[in-house]
Amino acid sequence: MTEETGIPREIPDPATITQSLSEFVDDAEFKRSERIGVGAKSEVYKKTLPGEVPVAIKLPKEETVGQSLPRTLTEAENWSTFADDQYVVSLFDYGVSHGQPWIAMEYMDGGHLGTRLQRGEITSLKHVLWIAYCIAAGLDSAHGRGVAHQDVKPKNVLFQTVSGSWDVPKVGDWGTATVLLERHETIGDYTPWYAAPEQHTADVDPELQKRIDVYQLGIIIYMLLTGEHPFGRSTEVALTEEPDPPSRIRPGIPSAVDSLVMKCLQRNPEDRFRDVRPIMQTLDDFLEQLA
Repeated sequence: MTEETGIPREIPDPATITQSLSEFVDDAEFKRSERIGVGAKSEVYKKTLPGEVPVAIKLPKEETVGQSLPRTLTEAENWSTFADDQYVVSLFDYGVSHGQPWIAMEYMDGGHLGTRLQRGEITSLKHVLWIAYCIAAGLDSAHGRGVAHQDVKPKNVLFQTVSGSWDVPKVGDWGTATVLLERHETIGDYTPWYAAPEQHTADVDPELQKRIDVYQLGIIIYMLLTGEHPFGRSTEVALTEEPDPPSRIRPGIPSAVDSLVMKCLQRNPEDRFRDVRPIMQTLDDFLEQLA
Protein backbone atom coordinates (compact mmCIF):
# COMPACT_ATOMS: atom_id res chain seq x y z
CA MET A 1 0.00 0.00 0.00
CA THR A 2 1.50 3.32 -1.06
CA GLU A 3 0.59 6.97 -1.09
CA GLU A 4 0.34 6.84 -4.89
CA THR A 5 -2.67 4.53 -4.80
CA GLY A 6 -6.13 5.91 -4.18
CA ILE A 7 -9.88 5.41 -4.22
CA PRO A 8 -10.84 2.57 -6.59
CA ARG A 9 -12.58 3.78 -9.73
CA GLU A 10 -14.61 0.60 -9.77
CA ILE A 11 -15.23 -1.86 -6.98
CA PRO A 12 -15.20 -5.46 -8.25
CA ASP A 13 -18.46 -7.31 -7.78
CA PRO A 14 -18.24 -10.54 -5.77
CA ALA A 15 -18.72 -13.72 -7.75
CA THR A 16 -22.34 -14.20 -8.76
CA ILE A 17 -23.75 -17.35 -7.18
CA THR A 18 -27.29 -18.22 -8.23
CA GLN A 19 -27.47 -21.85 -7.17
CA SER A 20 -28.37 -23.15 -3.71
CA LEU A 21 -25.22 -23.97 -1.80
CA SER A 22 -26.84 -26.58 0.46
CA GLU A 23 -25.36 -29.47 -1.54
CA PHE A 24 -21.86 -28.13 -0.92
CA VAL A 25 -22.25 -27.56 2.82
CA ASP A 26 -21.05 -30.41 4.97
CA ASP A 27 -19.80 -29.34 8.39
CA ALA A 28 -17.49 -32.35 8.76
CA GLU A 29 -15.86 -31.57 5.42
CA PHE A 30 -15.38 -27.94 6.31
CA LYS A 31 -13.72 -28.73 9.59
CA ARG A 32 -11.07 -30.64 7.67
CA SER A 33 -10.45 -27.64 5.40
CA GLU A 34 -8.90 -24.21 5.88
CA ARG A 35 -10.15 -22.33 8.93
CA ILE A 36 -9.77 -18.60 8.32
CA GLY A 37 -11.44 -17.13 11.39
CA VAL A 38 -12.63 -17.99 14.88
CA GLY A 39 -14.81 -16.11 17.35
CA ALA A 40 -16.36 -16.77 20.72
CA LYS A 41 -19.25 -18.77 19.29
CA SER A 42 -18.44 -19.47 15.64
CA GLU A 43 -15.75 -20.43 13.15
CA VAL A 44 -15.25 -19.45 9.52
CA TYR A 45 -13.90 -21.79 6.85
CA LYS A 46 -12.85 -21.18 3.25
CA LYS A 47 -14.52 -23.31 0.58
CA THR A 48 -13.78 -23.28 -3.15
CA LEU A 49 -16.83 -24.05 -5.25
CA PRO A 50 -16.81 -25.52 -8.76
CA GLY A 51 -15.46 -22.89 -11.11
CA GLU A 52 -12.78 -21.89 -8.59
CA VAL A 53 -15.15 -19.56 -6.74
CA PRO A 54 -14.01 -19.02 -3.13
CA VAL A 55 -16.61 -18.50 -0.41
CA ALA A 56 -16.43 -18.22 3.35
CA ILE A 57 -18.70 -20.44 5.45
CA LYS A 58 -19.61 -19.46 8.99
CA LEU A 59 -20.48 -22.34 11.34
CA PRO A 60 -21.25 -22.28 15.08
CA LYS A 61 -18.80 -24.02 17.37
CA GLU A 62 -19.86 -27.53 18.30
CA GLU A 63 -20.64 -26.61 21.90
CA THR A 64 -23.02 -23.83 20.80
CA VAL A 65 -24.88 -25.52 17.92
CA GLY A 66 -28.16 -25.99 19.82
CA GLN A 67 -28.49 -22.39 20.94
CA SER A 68 -27.02 -21.02 17.71
CA LEU A 69 -29.67 -22.31 15.31
CA PRO A 70 -32.26 -19.53 15.72
CA ARG A 71 -29.58 -16.90 16.27
CA THR A 72 -27.67 -17.79 13.09
CA LEU A 73 -30.79 -17.86 10.95
CA THR A 74 -31.91 -14.51 12.36
CA GLU A 75 -28.49 -13.05 11.59
CA ALA A 76 -28.73 -14.27 8.00
CA GLU A 77 -32.30 -13.06 7.53
CA ASN A 78 -31.42 -9.56 8.78
CA TRP A 79 -28.19 -9.47 6.79
CA SER A 80 -29.85 -10.57 3.56
CA THR A 81 -31.93 -7.37 3.42
CA PHE A 82 -28.89 -5.15 2.81
CA ALA A 83 -26.16 -7.59 1.74
CA ASP A 84 -26.11 -6.12 -1.77
CA ASP A 85 -24.50 -2.89 -0.53
CA GLN A 86 -20.98 -2.42 -1.91
CA TYR A 87 -19.59 -1.75 1.57
CA VAL A 88 -21.20 -4.77 3.25
CA VAL A 89 -19.76 -8.29 2.97
CA SER A 90 -22.05 -10.11 0.51
CA LEU A 91 -24.28 -12.92 1.72
CA PHE A 92 -24.67 -15.76 -0.79
CA ASP A 93 -26.84 -18.32 0.96
CA TYR A 94 -27.72 -19.78 4.35
CA GLY A 95 -29.43 -22.83 5.74
CA VAL A 96 -29.20 -25.87 8.01
CA SER A 97 -27.18 -29.02 7.29
CA HIS A 98 -27.44 -32.06 9.60
CA GLY A 99 -28.93 -29.82 12.27
CA GLN A 100 -26.14 -27.26 12.00
CA PRO A 101 -26.86 -23.72 10.77
CA TRP A 102 -24.49 -22.12 8.30
CA ILE A 103 -23.98 -18.87 6.41
CA ALA A 104 -22.14 -18.67 3.08
CA MET A 105 -20.62 -15.27 2.38
CA GLU A 106 -18.17 -13.42 0.20
CA TYR A 107 -14.57 -14.47 0.80
CA MET A 108 -12.63 -11.33 1.75
CA ASP A 109 -9.03 -11.91 0.76
CA GLY A 110 -7.52 -8.77 2.29
CA GLY A 111 -7.78 -9.55 6.00
CA HIS A 112 -9.29 -7.23 8.59
CA LEU A 113 -8.71 -3.67 9.74
CA GLY A 114 -7.20 -4.72 13.07
CA THR A 115 -4.18 -6.23 11.32
CA ARG A 116 -3.69 -3.15 9.15
CA LEU A 117 -3.83 -0.88 12.19
CA GLN A 118 -1.24 -2.99 14.00
CA ARG A 119 1.07 -2.79 10.99
CA GLY A 120 0.61 0.98 10.61
CA GLU A 121 -0.33 0.55 6.95
CA ILE A 122 -2.85 3.41 6.73
CA THR A 123 -0.88 6.63 6.85
CA SER A 124 -2.55 9.35 4.76
CA LEU A 125 -5.47 11.45 6.00
CA LYS A 126 -7.33 10.92 2.75
CA HIS A 127 -7.05 7.14 3.08
CA VAL A 128 -8.25 7.27 6.69
CA LEU A 129 -11.27 9.37 5.82
CA TRP A 130 -12.17 7.17 2.84
CA ILE A 131 -12.08 3.99 4.93
CA ALA A 132 -14.24 5.71 7.55
CA TYR A 133 -16.69 6.77 4.84
CA CYS A 134 -16.96 3.21 3.49
CA ILE A 135 -17.69 1.81 6.96
CA ALA A 136 -20.29 4.50 7.59
CA ALA A 137 -21.91 3.78 4.23
CA GLY A 138 -22.19 0.07 5.05
CA LEU A 139 -23.79 0.88 8.41
CA ASP A 140 -26.15 3.36 6.79
CA SER A 141 -27.39 0.68 4.41
CA ALA A 142 -28.22 -1.56 7.37
CA HIS A 143 -29.88 1.29 9.25
CA GLY A 144 -32.01 1.98 6.19
CA ARG A 145 -33.32 -1.59 6.41
CA GLY A 146 -34.02 -1.32 10.12
CA VAL A 147 -30.91 -3.08 11.46
CA ALA A 148 -28.15 -1.81 13.76
CA HIS A 149 -24.80 -3.65 13.93
CA GLN A 150 -23.98 -3.11 17.65
CA ASP A 151 -20.44 -4.59 17.47
CA VAL A 152 -18.49 -2.41 15.02
CA LYS A 153 -14.78 -3.05 15.59
CA PRO A 154 -11.63 -3.44 13.48
CA LYS A 155 -11.92 -7.23 13.20
CA ASN A 156 -15.40 -6.82 11.70
CA VAL A 157 -14.15 -4.55 8.92
CA LEU A 158 -12.82 -6.82 6.16
CA PHE A 159 -10.98 -5.94 2.97
CA GLN A 160 -11.37 -6.97 -0.64
CA THR A 161 -8.13 -6.50 -2.54
CA VAL A 162 -8.19 -4.25 -5.60
CA SER A 163 -5.31 -4.09 -8.06
CA GLY A 164 -3.72 -0.68 -8.46
CA SER A 165 -5.72 1.15 -5.78
CA TRP A 166 -6.79 0.99 -2.17
CA ASP A 167 -8.39 -2.23 -0.98
CA VAL A 168 -12.11 -1.92 -0.31
CA PRO A 169 -13.35 -2.17 3.30
CA LYS A 170 -16.68 -3.85 3.98
CA VAL A 171 -18.61 -4.35 7.21
CA GLY A 172 -19.10 -7.99 8.18
CA ASP A 173 -20.15 -10.21 11.09
CA TRP A 174 -23.76 -9.22 11.73
CA GLY A 175 -24.22 -11.77 14.50
CA THR A 176 -24.93 -9.18 17.19
CA ALA A 177 -27.05 -6.96 14.93
CA THR A 178 -30.47 -6.00 16.28
CA VAL A 179 -33.71 -4.90 14.70
CA LEU A 180 -34.31 -1.22 15.36
CA LEU A 181 -37.20 -0.18 17.59
CA GLU A 182 -37.08 -3.41 19.56
CA ARG A 183 -35.80 -3.42 23.12
CA HIS A 184 -32.83 -5.73 23.70
CA GLU A 185 -31.14 -6.76 26.89
CA THR A 186 -27.37 -6.62 26.90
CA ILE A 187 -26.29 -10.26 27.26
CA GLY A 188 -22.55 -10.08 26.81
CA ASP A 189 -22.29 -10.58 23.05
CA TYR A 190 -20.85 -7.14 22.40
CA THR A 191 -17.12 -6.42 22.68
CA PRO A 192 -16.50 -4.39 25.88
CA TRP A 193 -13.44 -2.56 24.52
CA TYR A 194 -15.54 -1.13 21.68
CA ALA A 195 -18.88 -0.89 23.48
CA ALA A 196 -20.82 2.32 23.94
CA PRO A 197 -21.35 3.22 27.61
CA GLU A 198 -25.03 2.31 27.48
CA GLN A 199 -24.19 -1.22 26.33
CA HIS A 200 -22.72 -1.88 29.76
CA THR A 201 -26.16 -1.34 31.31
CA ALA A 202 -29.11 -3.70 31.51
CA ASP A 203 -30.75 -2.62 28.26
CA VAL A 204 -30.55 -0.19 25.36
CA ASP A 205 -33.16 2.39 24.40
CA PRO A 206 -34.56 1.17 21.06
CA GLU A 207 -34.83 4.76 19.85
CA LEU A 208 -31.06 5.23 20.21
CA GLN A 209 -29.59 2.01 18.80
CA LYS A 210 -28.13 3.72 15.76
CA ARG A 211 -26.09 5.88 18.11
CA ILE A 212 -24.28 2.81 19.41
CA ASP A 213 -22.98 2.28 15.88
CA VAL A 214 -22.06 5.98 15.77
CA TYR A 215 -20.02 5.61 18.96
CA GLN A 216 -18.22 2.50 17.75
CA LEU A 217 -17.51 4.12 14.39
CA GLY A 218 -16.01 7.03 16.33
CA ILE A 219 -13.61 4.64 18.05
CA ILE A 220 -12.53 3.21 14.71
CA ILE A 221 -11.96 6.65 13.17
CA TYR A 222 -9.95 7.65 16.26
CA MET A 223 -7.76 4.57 15.87
CA LEU A 224 -7.33 5.18 12.14
CA LEU A 225 -6.16 8.72 12.86
CA THR A 226 -3.91 8.04 15.84
CA GLY A 227 -3.08 4.33 15.90
CA GLU A 228 -4.39 4.26 19.49
CA HIS A 229 -7.66 3.38 21.20
CA PRO A 230 -9.25 6.55 22.65
CA PHE A 231 -9.52 4.97 26.12
CA GLY A 232 -6.39 2.84 26.20
CA ARG A 233 -6.94 -0.69 27.48
CA SER A 234 -9.55 0.26 30.09
CA THR A 235 -13.28 -0.19 29.52
CA GLU A 236 -14.08 1.71 32.72
CA VAL A 237 -12.44 4.96 31.58
CA ALA A 238 -15.02 5.30 28.81
CA LEU A 239 -17.77 5.47 31.43
CA THR A 240 -16.30 8.43 33.31
CA GLU A 241 -13.77 10.36 31.18
CA GLU A 242 -13.48 12.10 27.83
CA PRO A 243 -10.64 11.04 25.51
CA ASP A 244 -8.00 13.45 24.26
CA PRO A 245 -8.77 14.88 20.82
CA PRO A 246 -6.96 12.97 18.06
CA SER A 247 -4.85 16.03 17.19
CA ARG A 248 -3.29 15.97 20.64
CA ILE A 249 -1.78 12.59 19.74
CA ARG A 250 -1.15 13.32 16.05
CA PRO A 251 -0.62 17.06 15.54
CA GLY A 252 -1.84 18.32 12.21
CA ILE A 253 -5.23 16.62 12.23
CA PRO A 254 -7.78 19.29 11.22
CA SER A 255 -9.90 20.69 14.05
CA ALA A 256 -13.06 19.82 12.11
CA VAL A 257 -12.02 16.15 12.10
CA ASP A 258 -11.38 16.40 15.86
CA SER A 259 -14.89 17.75 16.33
CA LEU A 260 -16.44 14.99 14.25
CA VAL A 261 -14.74 12.23 16.24
CA MET A 262 -15.39 13.79 19.63
CA LYS A 263 -19.11 14.16 18.89
CA CYS A 264 -19.26 10.47 17.99
CA LEU A 265 -17.64 9.60 21.33
CA GLN A 266 -19.99 11.48 23.63
CA ARG A 267 -20.94 9.36 26.65
CA ASN A 268 -24.56 10.46 26.48
CA PRO A 269 -26.07 8.94 23.32
CA GLU A 270 -28.36 11.94 22.91
CA ASP A 271 -25.27 14.14 22.46
CA ARG A 272 -23.96 12.08 19.52
CA PHE A 273 -25.00 12.21 15.89
CA ARG A 274 -28.46 10.68 15.54
CA ASP A 275 -27.13 8.22 12.93
CA VAL A 276 -24.21 7.86 10.51
CA ARG A 277 -25.65 10.09 7.77
CA PRO A 278 -24.12 13.37 9.06
CA ILE A 279 -20.79 11.56 9.46
CA MET A 280 -20.91 10.39 5.85
CA GLN A 281 -21.67 13.90 4.62
CA THR A 282 -18.84 15.45 6.63
CA LEU A 283 -16.36 12.80 5.50
CA ASP A 284 -17.44 13.26 1.89
CA ASP A 285 -16.86 17.01 2.20
CA PHE A 286 -13.38 16.41 3.62
CA LEU A 287 -12.54 14.01 0.79
CA GLU A 288 -13.60 16.56 -1.81
CA GLN A 289 -11.32 19.14 -0.22
CA LEU A 290 -8.40 16.69 -0.30
CA ALA A 291 -9.03 15.59 -3.90
